[in-house]
Amino acid sequence: MECSKAKIKYKKNHYIENKDKYSLWARLNYLRKKGNLIIKKECEKCGNKKRLIMHHEDYKKPFEIMVLCRKCHHKLHH
Repeated sequence: MECSKAKIKYKKNHYIENKDKYSLWARLNYLRKKGNLIIKKECEKCGNKKRLIMHHEDYKKPFEIMVLCRKCHHKLHH
């Protein structure tokens, strides 16, 4: 699948504007894979166990994580 130039530019700009988020996600995933960070295995809103996302209300508090399914995460933001 080929990305358009506009999509590539958007992704690059999004990364530049949100470096702190990407850095935090990388660190948390590293800790999770090493077993040093335990993440809930179901959505905190509906109990769904598929397509889970780590959500942060405040990126300055990196260990205050909500685990949400994609549907509940979308509802939270919209």
